[in-house]
Amino acid sequence: MDLELGTQGLKRVDVSLESFLSRISTGKAVLFTGAGFSLNTKNLNEKEPPLAKGLAREIAKLGEMDPSDNLMYVSDYYLSYKSKPNLLNLLKNSFVLNEVSDEHISICSIPWKRNYTTNYDNAIEISNRKNGKNIESLCIEDDPNDYIHMGDICLHINGKIENSTVDDLESNIKLSNSSYISSDTFTNSNWFYHFKRDLESCTALVFVGYSLYDLDIQKFLFDNPSIKERTYFITRKDATHEETYFLGKFGHVLAIGVDGFGNLIKENKSIILNQQHEDYTESLVKYENTFDDVNIRDAEVERFILYGDIKQSHIDRAISITQKIPYFINRNHLQEISNLIEERNNVVLVSELGNGKSIILKSIVANLTKNGVDTYILEDDGGDYLNDLDVLSKVSKRLVVVVDDYDKHINLIKHFDTMKPENINLIITSRTSEHERHRHEFSKFSSKFLEISIDILQKNEIEFFISIIDNIGIWGDIANWSPERKINYLIHKHHSQLSLILLDLFNSPCIVDKVKQITNVLFSNLKYKDTAFGIALIETIGLKAKSSLISELSLNNEVYDVKLTSNPYFRELFKIENNLVSSKSSLFSLSLIKNYFSANYIVEQLLLIAKHLNSENGRSYEENKVFKELLKFSFIERLLPEQNRKNNLSKYYENLKISAPWLKTSPHFWVQFGMSRLPYKDFKKAQDYFNQAYSFAKNKNDYHTENIDTQQARLYILQCLDANDPVESVKYFQSADTLLNALNDDVYKFRQIIKYKDIYINKFSIFSNKQKVAFEHSCKNFYSAVERASQAGKISINDENTISKVIESLDFIINDIEVKR
Repeated sequence: MDLELGTQGLKRVDVSLESFLSRISTGKAVLFTGAGFSLNTKNLNEKEPPLAKGLAREIAKLGEMDPSDNLMYVSDYYLSYKSKPNLLNLLKNSFVLNEVSDEHISICSIPWKRNYTTNYDNAIEISNRKNGKNIESLCIEDDPNDYIHMGDICLHINGKIENSTVDDLESNIKLSNSSYISSDTFTNSNWFYHFKRDLESCTALVFVGYSLYDLDIQKFLFDNPSIKERTYFITRKDATHEETYFLGKFGHVLAIGVDGFGNLIKENKSIILNQQHEDYTESLVKYENTFDDVNIRDAEVERFILYGDIKQSHIDRAISITQKIPYFINRNHLQEISNLIEERNNVVLVSELGNGKSIILKSIVANLTKNGVDTYILEDDGGDYLNDLDVLSKVSKRLVVVVDDYDKHINLIKHFDTMKPENINLIITSRTSEHERHRHEFSKFSSKFLEISIDILQKNEIEFFISIIDNIGIWGDIANWSPERKINYLIHKHHSQLSLILLDLFNSPCIVDKVKQITNVLFSNLKYKDTAFGIALIETIGLKAKSSLISELSLNNEVYDVKLTSNPYFRELFKIENNLVSSKSSLFSLSLIKNYFSANYIVEQLLLIAKHLNSENGRSYEENKVFKELLKFSFIERLLPEQNRKNNLSKYYENLKISAPWLKTSPHFWVQFGMSRLPYKDFKKAQDYFNQAYSFAKNKNDYHTENIDTQQARLYILQCLDANDPVESVKYFQSADTLLNALNDDVYKFRQIIKYKDIYINKFSIFSNKQKVAFEHSCKNFYSAVERASQAGKISINDENTISKVIESLDFIINDIEVKR
């Protein structure tokens, strides 16, 4: 059924009633109300709350001022010279409501994902209470992280009058010339990111009570077909053609008024609620194999190798039949994991950056599904995935749930451990560093997870990879090498790691020239360049490149513009589907940053992003993770080209504390700054910065200094090796050894001991006999500590390579001392 509900241009626009009702019945629709929503309500004075001009006149009268319709002027003058308690009393009498209409109650009777309002009044709150629902009333000064996962909230963008105090008049309550929205206030707040997330995932965005003059809508609605299709404006019945024409550019216009909308819901309430009460999963999506008889082309294989972009149907095909054209490595882990799941085990896959974690997960899902195991993927992290687990736990068959980059969803793992569903097993993935951060939590779970590292390619996998590159012809100068020579090259130079192999390919002249032809054109538009950098940064960090996050880090909204997303050069590098950049190649993104952006651009853009995210709280999980990465020396060093890296690192950290001034008192910041000096033997500066870190750590409650101690010990070891004075050299070693012996036994501590071999070779001869004995005893103690840590499960499978180097160093020292004795 279609209703003639609005106009667009000079033609009639029909809005599908069935589609509209279906969209608002999901529990994932968002309600955004303006001043027109509060018509037919009554305040404490038994009147409708005033609009902007009416409020300005009332404040002017209260302050015995000349009449004026300019709310900004009147409120500013009044707050400067008149009685604030009297103004607050006027506002409460005007905007604290005691009565709403049946239509308001009807609109709030259905489950909205989120409520946004530019109104000062409490119409939403009262209407929800009339429906037996309590709703949390918030302002943009509230921290979104404390509330975003709550079901029922109403965000008052301009502030709320109910329960406000005199102090709120100049902070939380925005008295401006528009009674609707101060767009900059909203777009610059921590809540705007979450609003953009809602734009991506909501089934409908419904504006009620807005007209052409109410808001600078272009500040936060974008010329994006996907968003436009899901956006609806409920305007008054007598809205002018000018108003409906403008709003029609951004969505469907329903000129039915608040009363018409309320009645529409009331008349169709049973349909809406029946749809809502069906058991379904929001975030966990069942995977279905796709079958495509079309063979993959060489160009598609090259795109997969370079950009990580491959159709899922090609993966399904690769694990099902022999590949006529080699393009996909069926990892040996595939069968291993299938067997573990058959035995009812939970599995965690870990890897370093760019070693194919997400791709192998896709092949595992395809393989399990092919073998009849129902497999669900966490797709929408904005949905209620905890409830989804509850729903799936009631299904009377075996299921597998897979979660890529589980660290963002650790509460899902905890919920799984608490509920212990007999019919569900988990397969989760993480980068090694993130998994290490959560290792202590896994030790507390009663559910056991078997850990598999996928970093190292086996010889048969390397051989197949060589056949892929041979076929598409991107070896460059080594194309004429024999297969055996290529195998040895990849094993010995690149340690059998896919990431190192691919980085070598990305840096080859034929690939660099090919990508430069694209970037030279695309980057001529500076906003497009910033957007490409934002996407590459997100993927290098290991987050999902959703449009909301891309726009935050690009510092523009170009990603919502079809002019960019349809640009052929942009589509050569990235593919966007459903507001998500679906090309998942963190390694290509790293190569893109290092090879196609200047060092000066990288430093300046990272500083701008840090300044934008500068806040000690209130950031989302994604924003917080980005900011933490921007502090890490190891991450920043990886992004910068080798040429002039020392000076660029120094420039970055010197300016970072200006972009985010609170970092000046952060111990973690000074440790990272100090670490940036160590590779360049700038020991004096490094020590100064570590001293800063220790000093500020004293002022932090319960701040543990293990990280500072580890880096301080590393500095002492480097100074020991560099010192020409024997006394100084011994002193530095003893200081390092004392620090390391006091630390907990973990891989970070043990990694420093690898350098003991260098000390033995270069400095042992200058030690006194007593010092030599102490050195030997220390090595033996560390050897025992490594063995104890391994037996206690403190060493992860991904740390085994580091630990083997530690053991090799200690073995060499201890055995050589024995032989020479």
